[in-house]
Amino acid sequence: MRLGVPTASCYPYLGFSFQLFGSGATNIAAAKAWLRTNGPIMTYFEVFDDFMSYRGGIYRWNGFSRSQGGHAVVVVGYDDVNRCWIAKNSWGTSWGEAGYFRMSYSDAQFMTGSGYFNM
Repeated sequence: MRLGVPTASCYPYLGFSFQLFGSGATNIAAAKAWLRTNGPIMTYFEVFDDFMSYRGGIYRWNGFSRSQGGHAVVVVGYDDVNRCWIAKNSWGTSWGEAGYFRMSYSDAQFMTGSGYFNM
């Protein structure tokens, strides 16, 4: 490299504090209230093989697919009629429901690490 490594001043960063909801899927009311008044919620969950081929509907782990590790997504809404969260994935619009998926409120592993950024 001719000029060396760029310094931190070349990439200004404005940090934000991250707040957890705490009890995850059991704190449905607090998460819904946040979505209504403030916007999207970042969360992560364990992804299984069957999630990779999700095409639509309310996702439920099939009970035997292997884990592929953790994955972060953004919860953008909810559907009280079908009792599910609506989330945006990062795998493009050809995956799922045009890049989105739905996950049941009762899925214990979803939104266990959910939170929001204070901006």
